[in-house]
Amino acid sequence: MAAQTAQQEGTGFIYGKNAVAELLKSGAGVDTLYVQDTMAPREAAYYTALARQAGAVAKRVRAQKLDALCGTQNHQGAVSYTHLTLPTNRE
Repeated sequence: MAAQTAQQEGTGFIYGKNAVAELLKSGAGVDTLYVQDTMAPREAAYYTALARQAGAVAKRVRAQKLDALCGTQNHQGAVSYTHLTLPTNRE
């Protein structure tokens, strides 16, 4: 029997500078980028530019907001809210 491909939708927060940058570059459905307000201006501009290219909204927020979104302080100042559609295989 041939495998069928279905779509599984999910939403969530992806955090960490490299993970967020790669996600934005991939065009994988980022809705909103949250950048910590104390991030260096050049670095923040880089992430904001990536977000614009991906069609996402970029917001500068306090670290406490990022902590609350992620449930950890290990976000490195970059968090994305993502709507993903992932392929799944059914047999």
